[in-house]
Amino acid sequence: MDRPVQIGLLGPLELRVEERVIPVAGRRRRAILSVLAAAAGRTVTTDTLLEDAFFDVESPAPNTLHVHVSQLRSLLAPYGGALERVGTGYRLDSAVVATDAAGLDEAVKALRAHLTPGAVKRLRVAMEIWRGDFCEDVPVPALEGRRAYFAELRLSAAEVLFDAELQGGGTPDLPERIEELLAAAPLRERLWGQLMLALNVGGRQSEALAAYRRARTVLADEGGLDPGPALRELETMILRQADSVDTTGSAPPVLPVSTAPTLVWLDAAGMLKARPMLERTPVVIGRSADCEIRIDWDPLVSRKHASITRTADGFEVRDLGSTNGVTVDGTRVQEVAALRLRGTLQVGDTALFLRAPSERIGSRQHTITAVKPKER
Repeated sequence: MDRPVQIGLLGPLELRVEERVIPVAGRRRRAILSVLAAAAGRTVTTDTLLEDAFFDVESPAPNTLHVHVSQLRSLLAPYGGALERVGTGYRLDSAVVATDAAGLDEAVKALRAHLTPGAVKRLRVAMEIWRGDFCEDVPVPALEGRRAYFAELRLSAAEVLFDAELQGGGTPDLPERIEELLAAAPLRERLWGQLMLALNVGGRQSEALAAYRRARTVLADEGGLDPGPALRELETMILRQADSVDTTGSAPPVLPVSTAPTLVWLDAAGMLKARPMLERTPVVIGRSADCEIRIDWDPLVSRKHASITRTADGFEVRDLGSTNGVTVDGTRVQEVAALRLRGTLQVGDTALFLRAPSERIGSRQHTITAVKPKER
């Protein structure tokens, strides 16, 4: 900041005049300075300042406010005139006074207007100044709205920076940094998606899919929510990626060699399961113990939900009278539908992906349990 008076609001209140830290004693003075700084150069009326800074006093005297304002001007010296009397109120002159909160707000707006490397760098610098919740040591109810605003802004800004890092290929510590924010905002689906992407671009596909399973559990337990379309599509994308050949060798494959079409899905622990589709008899999917593919952790799956059968021309999926229906590549199955290689079958909240035959060598970093077909 190039202005001589700097007020830190992103954390404990901090006043600097020409880079010197100036202690602000007294909770009333701290409250008045915080409210004025939060107004970002706008005039705050005397009545509002009395109501906000003296919220716990019945009918505070206006003269008391004027005394505190005079003391604040002394702290701002030689820039005391920056705390101006305007009509029936006061304001801080933004030509002289800068706040870290305004800097963060402006950096986010600039990046949203123009996504450029310079704007990303400016936002990153603004985020480094963050020291904690907005005026966290000034217990004034009038500031609660600003606290909530900047808590959300911090999350949004971090997500923008994470996106920029992901576009650049990510970094080894990116998943851990995303996890830190998720601990404070566990219902934030965008962060869950970024965690999945960060793990995936780092060649940790099994962990990315496990993160989706964790997201489902957390969203359901803490918010009574289901993952939104973006998270579900991301899970499907990562499952599909397990079937794509990596010619560069930069990411390890997550499935072992299979010379037959193979159905893959996630179990209750978020681990990939694989079942080669060899026989021509129906393979039943459902919650029941006698199903060839048992999905007993998903409450939306019926006892015998669907079947998939290998035919001379490919595969067909049949809805076995399920309560919540079956979809193939996003389309509801009325009775029978064809399933192509690399297609997706959805039962309840569980996606199963039909992987094409592969000649790749399995990764030593990932363990996939192949489910053998039952003898009939």
